[in-house]
Amino acid sequence: MLEKLKVLIVDDEQIVSNFMRMRLAAEAPHFEIAYVENGFECLEYLKDAEADCILSDYQMPGMDGMELLKKLRAGGRETPFIFITGQGNQEVASEAFKEGASDYFTKDIGFAHFPRIVNSVERAVMNRREQESRERAEAALRAEKSKLESILAGMGGGICITSRNLAEEARRESESEFRSLVESSLVGVYIIKDRCVIYSNPHFRKMLGYTEKELSDIDIARLIHPDELPKVREQYRRCISGEVETVNYQSRWLRKGGSVMDVEVFGTIIEYQGSQAVFGEILDITERRRAETALKESERRLREMLENVKLLAVMLDSSGRVIFCNDFLLELTGWSKEELLGRDWFEVCLPPDSREAIKGYFQDFLESRLVSSHENSILTK
Repeated sequence: MLEKLKVLIVDDEQIVSNFMRMRLAAEAPHFEIAYVENGFECLEYLKDAEADCILSDYQMPGMDGMELLKKLRAGGRETPFIFITGQGNQEVASEAFKEGASDYFTKDIGFAHFPRIVNSVERAVMNRREQESRERAEAALRAEKSKLESILAGMGGGICITSRNLAEEARRESESEFRSLVESSLVGVYIIKDRCVIYSNPHFRKMLGYTEKELSDIDIARLIHPDELPKVREQYRRCISGEVETVNYQSRWLRKGGSVMDVEVFGTIIEYQGSQAVFGEILDITERRRAETALKESERRLREMLENVKLLAVMLDSSGRVIFCNDFLLELTGWSKEELLGRDWFEVCLPPDSREAIKGYFQDFLESRLVSSHENSILTK
């Protein structure tokens, strides 16, 4: 499960946003929910506050959801953005994904399967955080590579020093600088040459359970799960051929005792002691993979539950017209979706003798926003 997530709802229909907040509070108590009524308010809100994910309507006055998404992306903000709209179509959905939306729901589908929206938010935030982590790691790797190449140049005779004492002192200083750069790193750092790990920092050794001496005598292939070897060799080929400057991929490595560890690998080619070597970092993502697996299983169970549950659900706009109804309601009443959507719920589906009372409850809710419960009959077709 993800930590507390800040979710911003953008919708000009207050009844819709209130319903979403109520459902999100029930389905995802780890969401901290904020609400604005349009795109302009969203942009103002984000000047002083942060959001992990934005849930936005499409059609809104002044600035529609698509324009809002484009402005956010143009401004360099990559916050996950999910459309939940009542006026969607395939064309709009295609444009949304093209502009960088994380997901797209029509309100009739999304509100019928609300846990799907929750899962979509969690997945979008997780993907974005992974992307940010990957970008930081790649930037750090490039910086470390540049620093390392500078150090290695001093160690490997790239600078001509006539005095043996001065040369030895320069070499020791370069080695010390290199070690201080990576020894305290909280990620595994390695240099691989001729299929052997010729350097590993303490965190790399701790992750895999080997000593420095043991690693220097092991063929690198023994550290990688057999099923992953073709992929790893292909990534190495791309890097050493100059096809890419750095490689980044996920794989499975083997600890000393034989247990499997999920890792994310970053690597680049450097010149080391006169020939090419692979310099890089690995991150242990075993817990992250477990969380992803748990999320997928949760999605499966929720989907199974929603497919079998018998629950009547209807959603009205502020004038009382039906904007969503689920299949169970249709089965129960005999109405078709085409016959109910856009119709006045009170006139079509409520008995005349209770119609005014239920309208009163509805108006009270619109004015107070307080959720209440009551029982009433509905009319079948």
